[in-house]
Amino acid sequence: MLIHWPMQDDLGTYRALEEAYRAGKLLRSIGVSNFNRAQLGEIMANFQTVPVVDQIETSVLRQQTKLHQYLADHQIVHEAWSPLGEGAGRLFNHPILKDLAAKYDHTTAQVMLRYLT
Repeated sequence: MLIHWPMQDDLGTYRALEEAYRAGKLLRSIGVSNFNRAQLGEIMANFQTVPVVDQIETSVLRQQTKLHQYLADHQIVHEAWSPLGEGAGRLFNHPILKDLAAKYDHTTAQVMLRYLT
């Protein structure tokens, strides 16, 4: 279960999730979405259960390399939302991506996802 967006009472929300998780109430894991380093640090400083995942906007033009390294250092999975740039035409028509797609006989989307993987 994810906290979708940082709000006013992240600690209270995370506390409720951690209590449900520890009580075995149908939660396999706890994660967050759209949290930055400071917000993750606050969660980790106040709770025993580290978020399993942080789902953040990530694409070939927004790679989140610094946050990615922070997540890796804390064994938190970096999950991309909008890896195709929300279908923005500029990515699908980017000359370099189109050339790579043609070269490898794949779609532009496949090239982008493979690069991010």
